[in-house]
Amino acid sequence: ARARIMQIHSRKMNTNKDVNFEELARCTDDFNGAQCKAVCIEAVRT
Repeated sequence: ARARIMQIHSRKMNTNKDVNFEELARCTDDFNGAQCKAVCIEAVRT
């Protein structure tokens, strides 16, 4: 579910095609949906 949340929130962002959302989801095991969205937003800023 976290991988899909990140895909949804990053679909309008300029992301690399090789982003592994499943791996990101495994690294954010205790994150809720809002925190997953924040990860996507912060990634764009850096």
